[in-house]
Amino acid sequence: MTFVYSELISYFAGILGIIMTIVYFTFLKGKTVIKVFFSSYLLLASLTIILGALTYSGKILMFPHLFRAINPIHYLFPPVALFYTWSSFKPDFKFKKIYLLNFLPFLINFIEFLPFYLSPTFEKVELINQLMAAGSVVMPTHYLLKDINVAVYLLIQFYIFFKYKPVKKNRTKYMDSLVKWFWIYLSGQVLIMIGMTTEIVWKSPSTIEPYHFAVNMITIFVFITSIAFLFFPRLLYGNMDEYEVPKEKYFNSRLSESDKNDILAALNLFLKSQEKPYLNPKLSLEYVSNKLNILPKQLSQVINEKTGSNFNQFINIFRVEESKIILGSSQFNKLTIDAISEKSGFKSKSTFYEAFKTHTGMTPKQFVENTARNLD
Repeated sequence: MTFVYSELISYFAGILGIIMTIVYFTFLKGKTVIKVFFSSYLLLASLTIILGALTYSGKILMFPHLFRAINPIHYLFPPVALFYTWSSFKPDFKFKKIYLLNFLPFLINFIEFLPFYLSPTFEKVELINQLMAAGSVVMPTHYLLKDINVAVYLLIQFYIFFKYKPVKKNRTKYMDSLVKWFWIYLSGQVLIMIGMTTEIVWKSPSTIEPYHFAVNMITIFVFITSIAFLFFPRLLYGNMDEYEVPKEKYFNSRLSESDKNDILAALNLFLKSQEKPYLNPKLSLEYVSNKLNILPKQLSQVINEKTGSNFNQFINIFRVEESKIILGSSQFNKLTIDAISEKSGFKSKSTFYEAFKTHTGMTPKQFVENTARNLD
């Protein structure tokens, strides 16, 4: 049995990717939703590399039951990549059940190939030999559909990236690193798509077949990803203020428990003052910490450890309580939802809805109806 270098590198990258998937998901800290989608993407890429290398090298004949197993996986790539990008840049991203519809192409493709997966081994071996003799194992129609699928989801990722990434002059050092990483991440997907597209349009003989090229691009991508997150694990926190990103649980902090309790008490006193500072939609961690005469990272630490929230989430609790007062008052009927969210200190109606549902378990409309029933 002989191996070419690119094949061995692909196997190594695939095994490395699987190991790193376990490490990232189990040991690294970050937002759970980001870790789930990033780890899923890395695992899918690793499996694709291994199955792809087995296929183009012809060694899939040793494992015929794995033949075509890669086909449905291709339909998982685009939505998982999208949700990783979306959860990384939209701070209040939450996965909704309706998003599962994005995985429908995977299910349809799996059902389509199920009869083949259940067929006898000799039939699989015979088909593999026929395809290899013909010079290609690729199914043109399926490959075209996969390519279109990848292109559509990639365009949506670029849209989300440009919509949510902060402008350069407003970026923290952390956010600048996140933006740079996603330029690499999205560019890698472009190269993979080029490899897939080439498979369809490239008809002339070449030194490397396009399917092989696509697998090599994914191999390089897995190596880059594995290395990047080993050195920059904080990227798993996504789009957050630099002070909101936990730094190894503040192992260098000199704040005692008494200090933390005093800071939290002072923060609550400040927010409950007559001025109601939380009504300012531009209220920032730096502004509040300056008012309390402490460092921003100290205030962030206290909020994280004492409430389990970040700064914005904690402030939104006060804004939701303010909105509840307005919704229960006589002036409610004279105001639009936009006006109520603005009067409560929220930057937008969508943020108001999300925060209100999170803290009350109801939408503003449901809250009003529930309050009315209790008064009857």
